[in-house]
Amino acid sequence: MDSMFYGCSALTTINAGDGWNTEKVEDGEGVFDGCTNLVGGQGTAYDESHTDYTYARIDGGAEAPGYFTYKSLADDETTKVENAEHITDAAPTAYYSLSGRQVTSAAKGLNIVRMTDGTVRKVVTK
Repeated sequence: MDSMFYGCSALTTINAGDGWNTEKVEDGEGVFDGCTNLVGGQGTAYDESHTDYTYARIDGGAEAPGYFTYKSLADDETTKVENAEHITDAAPTAYYSLSGRQVTSAAKGLNIVRMTDGTVRKVVTK
């Protein structure tokens, strides 16, 4: 989970449903670094001193703060991305594994990709 949402300053909401947990996560530093507009479902606002995986949970307010908002699939039978914008036609210049090691090409699963415009994206390859 290291740096999963790193630099996602435009991210305001992360929905999570029943069964979400981080029980098997062993390392998760900087998961929310730079997510300055993120707010949990009960109003927990981004705090730069709380950016590791422990806040990757459904917001329980002051008693159990987190950055996720509870959303059951029963509330809306579909999942979707809203307000997505096409920002650039930049091309990939480098690929990295989730551990941060540079690799020669994208592998199956989640990859970190540096683009020609300097941005870094998380890309799923099937």
